[in-house]
Amino acid sequence: VDAVLAAKCSGDFVDATFGRGAYSEELLRRMPPGSRLIVFVDETADPGGLEAARELQRSDDRVAAVVSRPACELREALAGRELAGVVADLGVAFQQGEDALRGLSPVDDVPLDLRVDSSRGVSAAEWLRTATVEELAWVVHAYGEDDDPLVSLRIAEVVLDWQRRHGPYSSVYQLVEVIRKAKSTQEERGLHPAKLTLQALRMFVNSELEQMEDLLAGAAELLMPGGRVAVVTVRRVEAALVKSFIRSHENSHAMFEACSSPQRLLELYPLLQGSTPFAMQQACEPIWPPADGGGRRGHRSLAAHVLQRVNRTRTRANAATEGLKPRREEELFAEPRPLPFLGGSAS
Repeated sequence: VDAVLAAKCSGDFVDATFGRGAYSEELLRRMPPGSRLIVFVDETADPGGLEAARELQRSDDRVAAVVSRPACELREALAGRELAGVVADLGVAFQQGEDALRGLSPVDDVPLDLRVDSSRGVSAAEWLRTATVEELAWVVHAYGEDDDPLVSLRIAEVVLDWQRRHGPYSSVYQLVEVIRKAKSTQEERGLHPAKLTLQALRMFVNSELEQMEDLLAGAAELLMPGGRVAVVTVRRVEAALVKSFIRSHENSHAMFEACSSPQRLLELYPLLQGSTPFAMQQACEPIWPPADGGGRRGHRSLAAHVLQRVNRTRTRANAATEGLKPRREEELFAEPRPLPFLGGSAS
């Protein structure tokens, strides 16, 4: 909230992930005179939050609207408005998904669904019926076991082998037991052996990263020049997505404009490849939770990322770049030959 209000913009502010209202209450307490607040609550995922938001609206007429839609639909819900600032906490947005990670013990077993809204998409069990080993390994590696590709491959192999021999999974605990036996040891990070795989499946079936991309794009499009969006991430993959969004929407730097060819500049600054009428920049360093007495952060992946809308300083529409196309990503990197290792000097 501090970082969003530091832009000193006034107008409509948005709490895109209401939860129980902590961000909304702080915005109402400190936003500039004449400003209004718009609150988003995903009624399907959090019916209790909707009633809490309406109660806040009844008690404070500066709450201009309570929108019963997920945060990823911000652009469609507020089309035509100009926003002074947006706050979104992904820990709140996807907390109902965390509730779906039950079944780690037989006494708490549940069907293998993992969707926040069972009326949308397909369940985890249904997707597994048609998934290939390669597809499952990709999901586990991309959204869960991101630092251990071989473990992702092994998990995918045993999960689908069990399904071939015993039929489709019907419960979370069935899947948990297969993964637990395959990994055989407790996670180094103190997690249950199946936790990261369940997290990966949940993120995939709920399209959580796609929702996050829609939220960022929608907020950026509706912000007034100078307006800010603060996004609290709780996982490394979310923080990486925020960084990628900034990189693909930031203005080119004068140093690279002076030394790079027009095509190279398109590759280094993807914003120049399109006609988006604005740019985004990182307003400040990520804001981390306070460290404990020993100087350690309680949650290594928890951080607030603050993005600010600014004017574009350069467009592609000029003779130097007309008709140019950036190379594919695999063409931009080349692994060098290993250097000879001579070892230490002889004694």
